[in-house]
Amino acid sequence: MSERTILAVDTLGDRFVARIVRAPFPVDEQGMALLDLNPEDLPDLQTDAAVLARGKMVRDALRQNQGISDALDELSRALPHQMRPLFVMLRPSDAERINWEMLCDGDDAFIALDERWPIARIIDPINAPPRLPCELTTPVRLMAVISALGIRDQRKEWELLRDAVAYARGNGLRVKLKVLVGDSKSFEAIEKEIAQAKANNAPGADDTEVGPIETTPSRLTQRIREWGPNILHVFCHGRADAGGQALEFATANDHLQFAAKNPDTTDGSVVVSAQSLVTLGASLVNPWLMVLNCCSSGKAGVGLQSMANQIVSRG
Repeated sequence: MSERTILAVDTLGDRFVARIVRAPFPVDEQGMALLDLNPEDLPDLQTDAAVLARGKMVRDALRQNQGISDALDELSRALPHQMRPLFVMLRPSDAERINWEMLCDGDDAFIALDERWPIARIIDPINAPPRLPCELTTPVRLMAVISALGIRDQRKEWELLRDAVAYARGNGLRVKLKVLVGDSKSFEAIEKEIAQAKANNAPGADDTEVGPIETTPSRLTQRIREWGPNILHVFCHGRADAGGQALEFATANDHLQFAAKNPDTTDGSVVVSAQSLVTLGASLVNPWLMVLNCCSSGKAGVGLQSMANQIVSRG
């Protein structure tokens, strides 16, 4: 991790303050940069080219400071296959309202799409009770919960995970995989695939299993807790609006009704609130990573932390 650069972002009244707090190269001390960047001025994400426009605005605001501009220039000089990640350290939730991951380079290309410059956020868990460090033990326990109503080709989510696990197993890492699926057709196909792998004595086949989505939030989170994943991957719908922050999973019955009636709504009937996610994360024995592959998991509002922020900052 010696090659990482950390950009700390804070709020000062109605302004953002940014500064480089760590870099693998000398950075001139320029103090704190007041950024001319207002979340209210960002183009709506539903408009054309809004993501690119936001990325250019983030870049232009950061480059107003010479020290930060020099650091970004230094990152751009990374050689092929050299990784220099950029971490954005956030404290107040208002700083989450800016899409830092959309940062563009001087050619209006997204920095994060270049494997040399992955962008991630760091949240200081100041409100969390102390907990023991994670233990890197084997077998690695990976659980995936896949069920987003109305999304086609959800089996691709399973297939990508399956292939990644097969690659890891082929390199000598033992992985136990369990997937919970809502769509009955996908469930049957995955179940058949696992049975065939076991019949062929495929490596790791006995460490792979599939199950249905539970019909209530409490039962679903309890099943996850009982299985005790080190890595939890969820693929579903998410929301962060006046109605609250939550993940929505569709049961087999939800999928059947959707196919029969083709309703406009894609709401799943199993709604797991942000607070339930926080409780789940804190109750897992040895969690390493939680992947929220769903809309709005990183969306924050005025004085409101995103779901991802809440899970991390509370332990």
